[in-house]
Order: sequence, then C-alpha cells, then structure tokens
Amino acid sequence: MNDSSRSHAAPLALIVAALGLAGCQGGTSVPATPGYGSGGASAQNHHVSRSYVPACPCLYVSNLVTISGTAGSITIYPTTATGNFNPGSNVITGSITGLNYPAGVAVDTANKIYVANQGGASSIGSITIYSAGAAGNVASVQTISGTLTGLMGTSGITVNPGNGDIFATNATGSVTVYAPTANGNASPIQTIAGTNTQLSTPIGIAVGSNKIYVANAGSSAVTVYPLTANGNVSPSQVISGTNTGINGGAYGVAWHNNGKIYVTSALSEVSIFNNTANGNVAPMKSLSGSVTLLNRPIGIGVAAGGRIFVVDGGSTSVTAYRRFALLSPGNNNVAPVRNLNGTNTQLSVPWGIAVR
Repeated sequence: MNDSSRSHAAPLALIVAALGLAGCQGGTSVPATPGYGSGGASAQNHHVSRSYVPACPCLYVSNLVTISGTAGSITIYPTTATGNFNPGSNVITGSITGLNYPAGVAVDTANKIYVANQGGASSIGSITIYSAGAAGNVASVQTISGTLTGLMGTSGITVNPGNGDIFATNATGSVTVYAPTANGNASPIQTIAGTNTQLSTPIGIAVGSNKIYVANAGSSAVTVYPLTANGNVSPSQVISGTNTGINGGAYGVAWHNNGKIYVTSALSEVSIFNNTANGNVAPMKSLSGSVTLLNRPIGIGVAAGGRIFVVDGGSTSVTAYRRFALLSPGNNNVAPVRNLNGTNTQLSVPWGIAVR
C-alpha cells in the first residue's frame, strides 16, 4: 500500500482492509483459565472495580472485532504473558460496554481505561471510559459521543498524566482534546485541524515532554505540536522521509521518559528517535527483519522499565523487545523476548495497546 492510494479522510475501516487485517483472528471463544481473573465475566449492568489476577503491570489490547464478529473487546494480560496465554475473565466486551470497533486504548495514573471507538461502517467515533480493574460486560463510567465532540473515525487515544486531559485522533484529519470530566455530547477544549497541521489520516497519538506526537498513516510522518496547540497550527517538528524508516504509513507512536519517540510503520519496522528529531533523519535505533517477527506492526507501548511492546496486525500477536539501552545502534534484527500469540489469547484484529 503506497501513500498516494490513501484518502486523507479515509476511515479506519478502509485502512484495516488495505492492510489486509480484516478477518485476521487469533482465537476462539474459550473458558477462563482457572485461577486467572475473577468477578468480571458475569458482571453486567453496573460498573466493576477490582484487581486483575495476576496483578498488574498489565497489557491492555484493543481488538476491533471479537472472534464472534461483534464490535470489539479489550483483552488484558500481565506483562509477563507469552505464548498461547488465556486472559480468562480479564476481557471487556459485551452489549452494554459501548465498545464500537475499539482502535485505541490508554490507561491513566489511576488505572482508569480509555478506549477510542472507530465506529465501524459509520465511522461515527466515541470515547468510552471504564473503572480501574473493569472486566466483563460492564458499562462505561463516562462516554464522550455526539455531534459536538468532533469524533469521527476515532483511532488513537492518550491521557496527559499531568492534568488528565484526554487526547484523541480522528482519521478524518483532526486531533481533539477533552477535559478529564467530559461526558456525553461534550465539545473539545482543543482541536488541531486544517491544512497547516499536516495531519494526514492520523492514527496513533502520544503526549510527553509538553508535546503532542501524532502518527500519520496518510503521509508516513510523525507530526509534533506543543501540548497547548489549538486550531490550524503548523507542527513544531515533522519526522518524515526516506531516511526515517517510516514507510507505508506511520500507525503507532509512543513516548517514554527516556526522551525517546517510538514509531511503528506498516512495512514492518519500529523506529526510535530522539525527542528533538526533525526532518528526514535516521532513527537512533530500529527493529526490523525476519527474526523480529514483525509483520504490519500497528500499536506500540513502552513499559516503565523500557521494555517495548508491539501489536502486530499481520500475525495477530503482541511481541515484546528489549529496552532501548540494550539495543544496538542502527537496525536490530533480533527475536522478541516474548510473543503473545495463539487461539487462547482472544486477540482478534488487534490494533492498540497500553502498558501499565
């Protein structure tokens, strides 16, 4: 898929089809693993607050659809999970969750779970927010949706750890920001949109170091803005060009407090840049090659300790790699230290990831 084949306003459903991910399913409906998870699968019509078993830190993975074809799930695993691991009852899915093709997921400092819903064929987006420890068929504690929100083809989501503001990307070409308490048909408090922004089918989003980082599938670029950016503003940095290793579209972006930017691109590479990178610059380090098992990487998250986790749509897996300091300069064609993959995982068209 080349850049010229994409419309700047292409809804996420078209991107999924173009990437060849539609129908990629990693599992079947399975019973809970004995001893893993409790209290979530049977909970309905109320909010659930509990602790996951085993205890977090956890991986939260958004799946655009479930194995049965319903509109999505959030599967939750300990960060140590590997192989054909069963999340048991630690899955958010069901008729009252409000999930509607969930593409992005984030977790705040209080462990609340935020989900960007693409909206399926209609591309009418929404954000659903769940209590810490939520699992099963549970209602959201907040839902941002409606004509005033500007949510459309919503794909990426992140939360500012400093003040709780909620940032979302819309594949129609905007970044919208909401107050922490936003609920219902709430207007954004900031909107980045317009020709000067260079947004082009924005998918992934991250915040850090007082900046907003956006992965653009339509231009294979990462555009960077001040945290308070609003309106038709030009980016302060643009990482783009043949030297960057970002080819076939930038899909995921993560920022880590080591001062690095982590980017996934459709042509099976993870590129890592310094926080100040700008222009057609080579990454400091990268992951690509047959040994990495990367095949259409999309979502990316970095654990507090620096371990890198990648959602791979081509292989319906989550792979983990050594932290930045342990990678060699230049490209690293290295095996993942963990590979979460198989029928028991309940991964099904996986897209986004949060690590906390």
